[in-house]
Amino acid sequence: GYCYQKMEGFQKAEMELLKAISLRTHYPIALYFLAKVYYKLKNLPRAKDNLEKILSIDPHNAKARMNLEKLNKLLN
Repeated sequence: GYCYQKMEGFQKAEMELLKAISLRTHYPIALYFLAKVYYKLKNLPRAKDNLEKILSIDPHNAKARMNLEKLNKLLN
């Protein structure tokens, strides 16, 4: 999923990342890249949901917290 995300194949990246998350539900890295994909696809509510899931798993995840703060500013 990460490679597709980097190549801007966002729909394919979404599919692959969702597969990875279905196999390992508490997978912060996949959730983070999925949030980035949703951001690029302009699906901000889903991006926010994924960032919040990361923080529920790892409350000290600085990247997720920083991106969630930025996203909240955009949504308000």
